[in-house]
Amino acid sequence: MIDRIAPPFVRFLHIEAAGGAVLLVFTIAALFLSNSRWADALFGIWETRVELRLGPLEFGRSLKGWINDGLMTPARR
Repeated sequence: MIDRIAPPFVRFLHIEAAGGAVLLVFTIAALFLSNSRWADALFGIWETRVELRLGPLEFGRSLKGWINDGLMTPARR
């Protein structure tokens, strides 16, 4: 089943305009949700604490913090 789904998905990701379309869809969804009655629940999700623990070491922050610090920074090559 994966062999049938993967090739069209990979072709879609290679189209440059596809990235813009996905971004536009999620932007519209975010605008809709932030102005709806579900806005409080949505903002509550962003403040959910996510932690990484390795023995006595503990590293945690909110979901918003993980995204801002880790996923929104450019990758170095």
